Amino acid sequence: MGRKRLDYFPGFANDEYYHIFNHGVEDCLITRDIHDSDRFVLLLQLLNTGKVIGSIQETLSSIDKTTLRILLSGSDKYKRKDNTDPLVELVAYCLNPNHFHLILKQVSENGVPLFLQKFTMAYSKYINTKYQRKGALFYRKYGRRHIATDEYLIHASTYVSLNDRVHGIQSDNCALVRSSWQEYMEQMPGFCNKEVVLASFDNKVDYNNYAMDALHIMRERKVDDAEMKEIGLDL
Repeated sequence: MGRKRLDYFPGFANDEYYHIFNHGVEDCLITRDIHDSDRFVLLLQLLNTGKVIGSIQETLSSIDKTTLRILLSGSDKYKRKDNTDPLVELVAYCLNPNHFHLILKQVSENGVPLFLQKFTMAYSKYINTKYQRKGALFYRKYGRRHIATDEYLIHASTYVSLNDRVHGIQSDNCALVRSSWQEYMEQMPGFCNKEVVLASFDNKVDYNNYAMDALHIMRERKVDDAEMKEIGLDL
């Protein structure tokens, strides 16, 4: 990949990668059932466009059942055919019960902040309407880290895709998790750009071995604590 390292990086720039994360306010749940989790994944795909799409509910109502199944499965068929004006390229993601992680590549001017604004507003409105709650769902200040090197991108991809395991999420909460890990292991179709990571490995077995070793180290070091402190939070 041969990407250039940028030590000082004000704002967002095209063709650069970012690790984005945010948390439910006051440690609230941001997904309470599998339908919420599915909506989260749908919105990641539907809102990744510079085009005005109008009401999300109207958009979902206008989508035929076959296309909706494609979106829910994470297939990239919808993305290739319909999204000609993407804001970002998604590399990895993980939705946990009370917070989320994304790795995004900006592909249009101000693409990352525009996408995050559209996405968090739409998902917050959905949750607030469904559960008759008011106020912010997420902290206003989302955490962000510029991914300046190929090595960091590879490491971040494992941290994000396996984030539920980093936190040791168990029991009923496992059903609420949605992540790109299964995409990387070819257990399901997907809409992430995995090749930018997998190109550094001979095969998926090698990547899996790397990821499992990294997971062991991450759980020992509890890197999530430092990450949450960056946005004023402690898990």
